[in-house]
Parts: sequence; structure tokens; C-alpha cells
Amino acid sequence: MNKKKNKNNVNSNSNLNHDDVSIIPDVVELWKNMYFQSEEMWGKVVKEYITTSSFLNSIEKTRNQLLATYQMNNETLDKLVENNPFASKKDIAGIAELVISVEDKVDNLDYQLLTQMQSMAASIMKLVDFQLQIVDDINSIKTKVDELLIKVDHNDVPRPKRTQVQKKNKVNITDTNS
Repeated sequence: MNKKKNKNNVNSNSNLNHDDVSIIPDVVELWKNMYFQSEEMWGKVVKEYITTSSFLNSIEKTRNQLLATYQMNNETLDKLVENNPFASKKDIAGIAELVISVEDKVDNLDYQLLTQMQSMAASIMKLVDFQLQIVDDINSIKTKVDELLIKVDHNDVPRPKRTQVQKKNKVNITDTNS
């Protein structure tokens, strides 16, 4: 029986007039209208306010306060740095430039020292080669003199005697290590 009642109710609702049905407002559309109207009103109010001298005065006061605060902070920082010195970025950059300059100079000195040492080594090697050549030449001359002396001895030609000075200046040519 309950089911019959429900059916009747549904049927009775369908027989209603369209005028009797209440319309549910579109909330999104209402919100959009309210938003745009309030935006327009606030826009007008803000435009009017920023054109007034009171707004300009308040902006100027705010600017002056910010500048005074900035200036006070700078002075405080300067006093702090003056009383407690510490390196700034500029100081560190200057020291870094000096270190790089010193490193370059050390590198240049190292290069110059190396080239001078190589030059000196080459000169010493030439000197040693020249000395060895002289020793070889002296030994060759000594050998030839000895051969001549042997020839002279065979011919029984008297040899001149060496003087005391010649004996003192006699050098052992075969010893090249000293």
C-alpha cells in the first residue's frame, strides 16, 4: 500500500504547474557578478584615493622612513666594520689578484732559472768537450815528441837538457780527472 501512495505522490507532483516550481539561483553566476561589481567599485575607490594629496603625503612619509632606516643601517654597518674589521669581497679580490701576480712572478723566475741552468749546463758540456779535445791534442803532441825523441836518440844526436823551470812546469798530462 505504501508503494501506491508513493506512486500517487509522484503523479501528483507531475501534475503541478510550472509556476508553482521554485527556481534555484545559479550560485556561480551570482558570485561572478558580485566579484566584478566589487572589483569595479574598489577600483574606483583606489583610483580616487591615489589621486589625493593625503595618499601622496603618506607615500612620501613612507619613503622617507625607509630611506632613514636604510641610512641608519648603513651607518651602523660602517661603525661595525670600523670597530671590528673583517675582509670584504673587494679586499679578498685584491689579495687574490696579488697572490696571482706573485705566482706569475715565481713562475717567470722559475722559467728563467731553468733556462739559465740549461744554458750553463750546455756551456759546461762544451767546455768539457773542449778540454777533452785539448787533452787529446796534448797527448797526440806528446806522442809525436816522444817519437821524435826516439828518432833523435837513434841518430845519436845530443838532446838539449831541460832547465829547472821546464822541469817545474812539467804537467802530468795523462791524469785528466783532477
